[in-house]
Amino acid sequence: MKKRVLRLFSLILYLLCVCTILSWKIETEQMALIQYESRVTEESRTSTDVRIGAIFTDADGVNHLFQVVDGAGWEAGLRIEELSPEIWSVAVNPNGQPYATILGGANYRIVTSAARQPRDGEKAQVVEDFETVEDTYLALYPDGVTEPLKLPDQLTLARQGESALLLTCQEGQLPFLPSSLKAASITTGEAQQIYSLTEATQLLQALPAAAALPGLVLLGLVLWALSCCFSLRMHETRGLVYLNVVLIAASLGALYWVAASFDLPASMLPTAGVLQWRDYAAAYTQIFEALQSLGMGDHPLFSLLPAMLEQAAVVLRVSLGLLVAIPLLEVAGLLLWTRRARRREAQP
Repeated sequence: MKKRVLRLFSLILYLLCVCTILSWKIETEQMALIQYESRVTEESRTSTDVRIGAIFTDADGVNHLFQVVDGAGWEAGLRIEELSPEIWSVAVNPNGQPYATILGGANYRIVTSAARQPRDGEKAQVVEDFETVEDTYLALYPDGVTEPLKLPDQLTLARQGESALLLTCQEGQLPFLPSSLKAASITTGEAQQIYSLTEATQLLQALPAAAALPGLVLLGLVLWALSCCFSLRMHETRGLVYLNVVLIAASLGALYWVAASFDLPASMLPTAGVLQWRDYAAAYTQIFEALQSLGMGDHPLFSLLPAMLEQAAVVLRVSLGLLVAIPLLEVAGLLLWTRRARRREAQP
């Protein structure tokens, strides 16, 4: 009875550790990267205006405006809160750029830019430090590019197609906040989607490390199952049980190390969550089709995708090999030790 309780407790403890590591990783990656602008309005003022970058349009064409608030209790920290459509509206300035007009009489911390579409209630992190890199942006226009082009000074037009623009920037910023670039000019503001090809590359490069996570989780479960089997004959297999305990602890350490070793670029993550695989496929389909339409079929991304998928497949095959090899080696070692023990007992 005590052994059964110990086995069950050890399984619960292992799963708790795994869930803690994975939930920490998912929460870290899903955190909304934002910048906000404080707006203090008085009762005497009827409204206050915020720039175009604060307006987020979803896939259905619906506009949203968000602010950050301080959470409490289990939801401590900065949180995203969507403003009711009843207290704000969209207007257009003389230059043809839309902006949001908010009714006065309140204090707001308006989200002016974000790495992706924010969600009401999710945790937010304010981006304060940027890494300056040379970057290339791919802007998509399903309804066609509007002429004449009006681009910000920091962008250079590299390629132009009917429904896409390839823009280069010598001083691009990471993490990439697409809404900031949309607010920079009328042309970029009209884009349905803007991708940073640097962050698109970083996401593909993270595939091999991400592929190692399920193998490490399964390895710990296999080792736990072996330990349970070996514990039935504890007087003969005590050494293997202790060895598996050490290996399980090592697998948890490796799981945490691998999870902490890579970061997923926020601008490439689906709004619904990091595990929405179809959204990744749709995003890269858009990128590849747009690059081909621009005559960029030789872009490094085209060769990087199969290379990273092959590396991820190798990692999965190695993980599967370990899942098979470790039990076989331990069982073979146990059989060999048992046979030798019986031979010694048979000797006079």
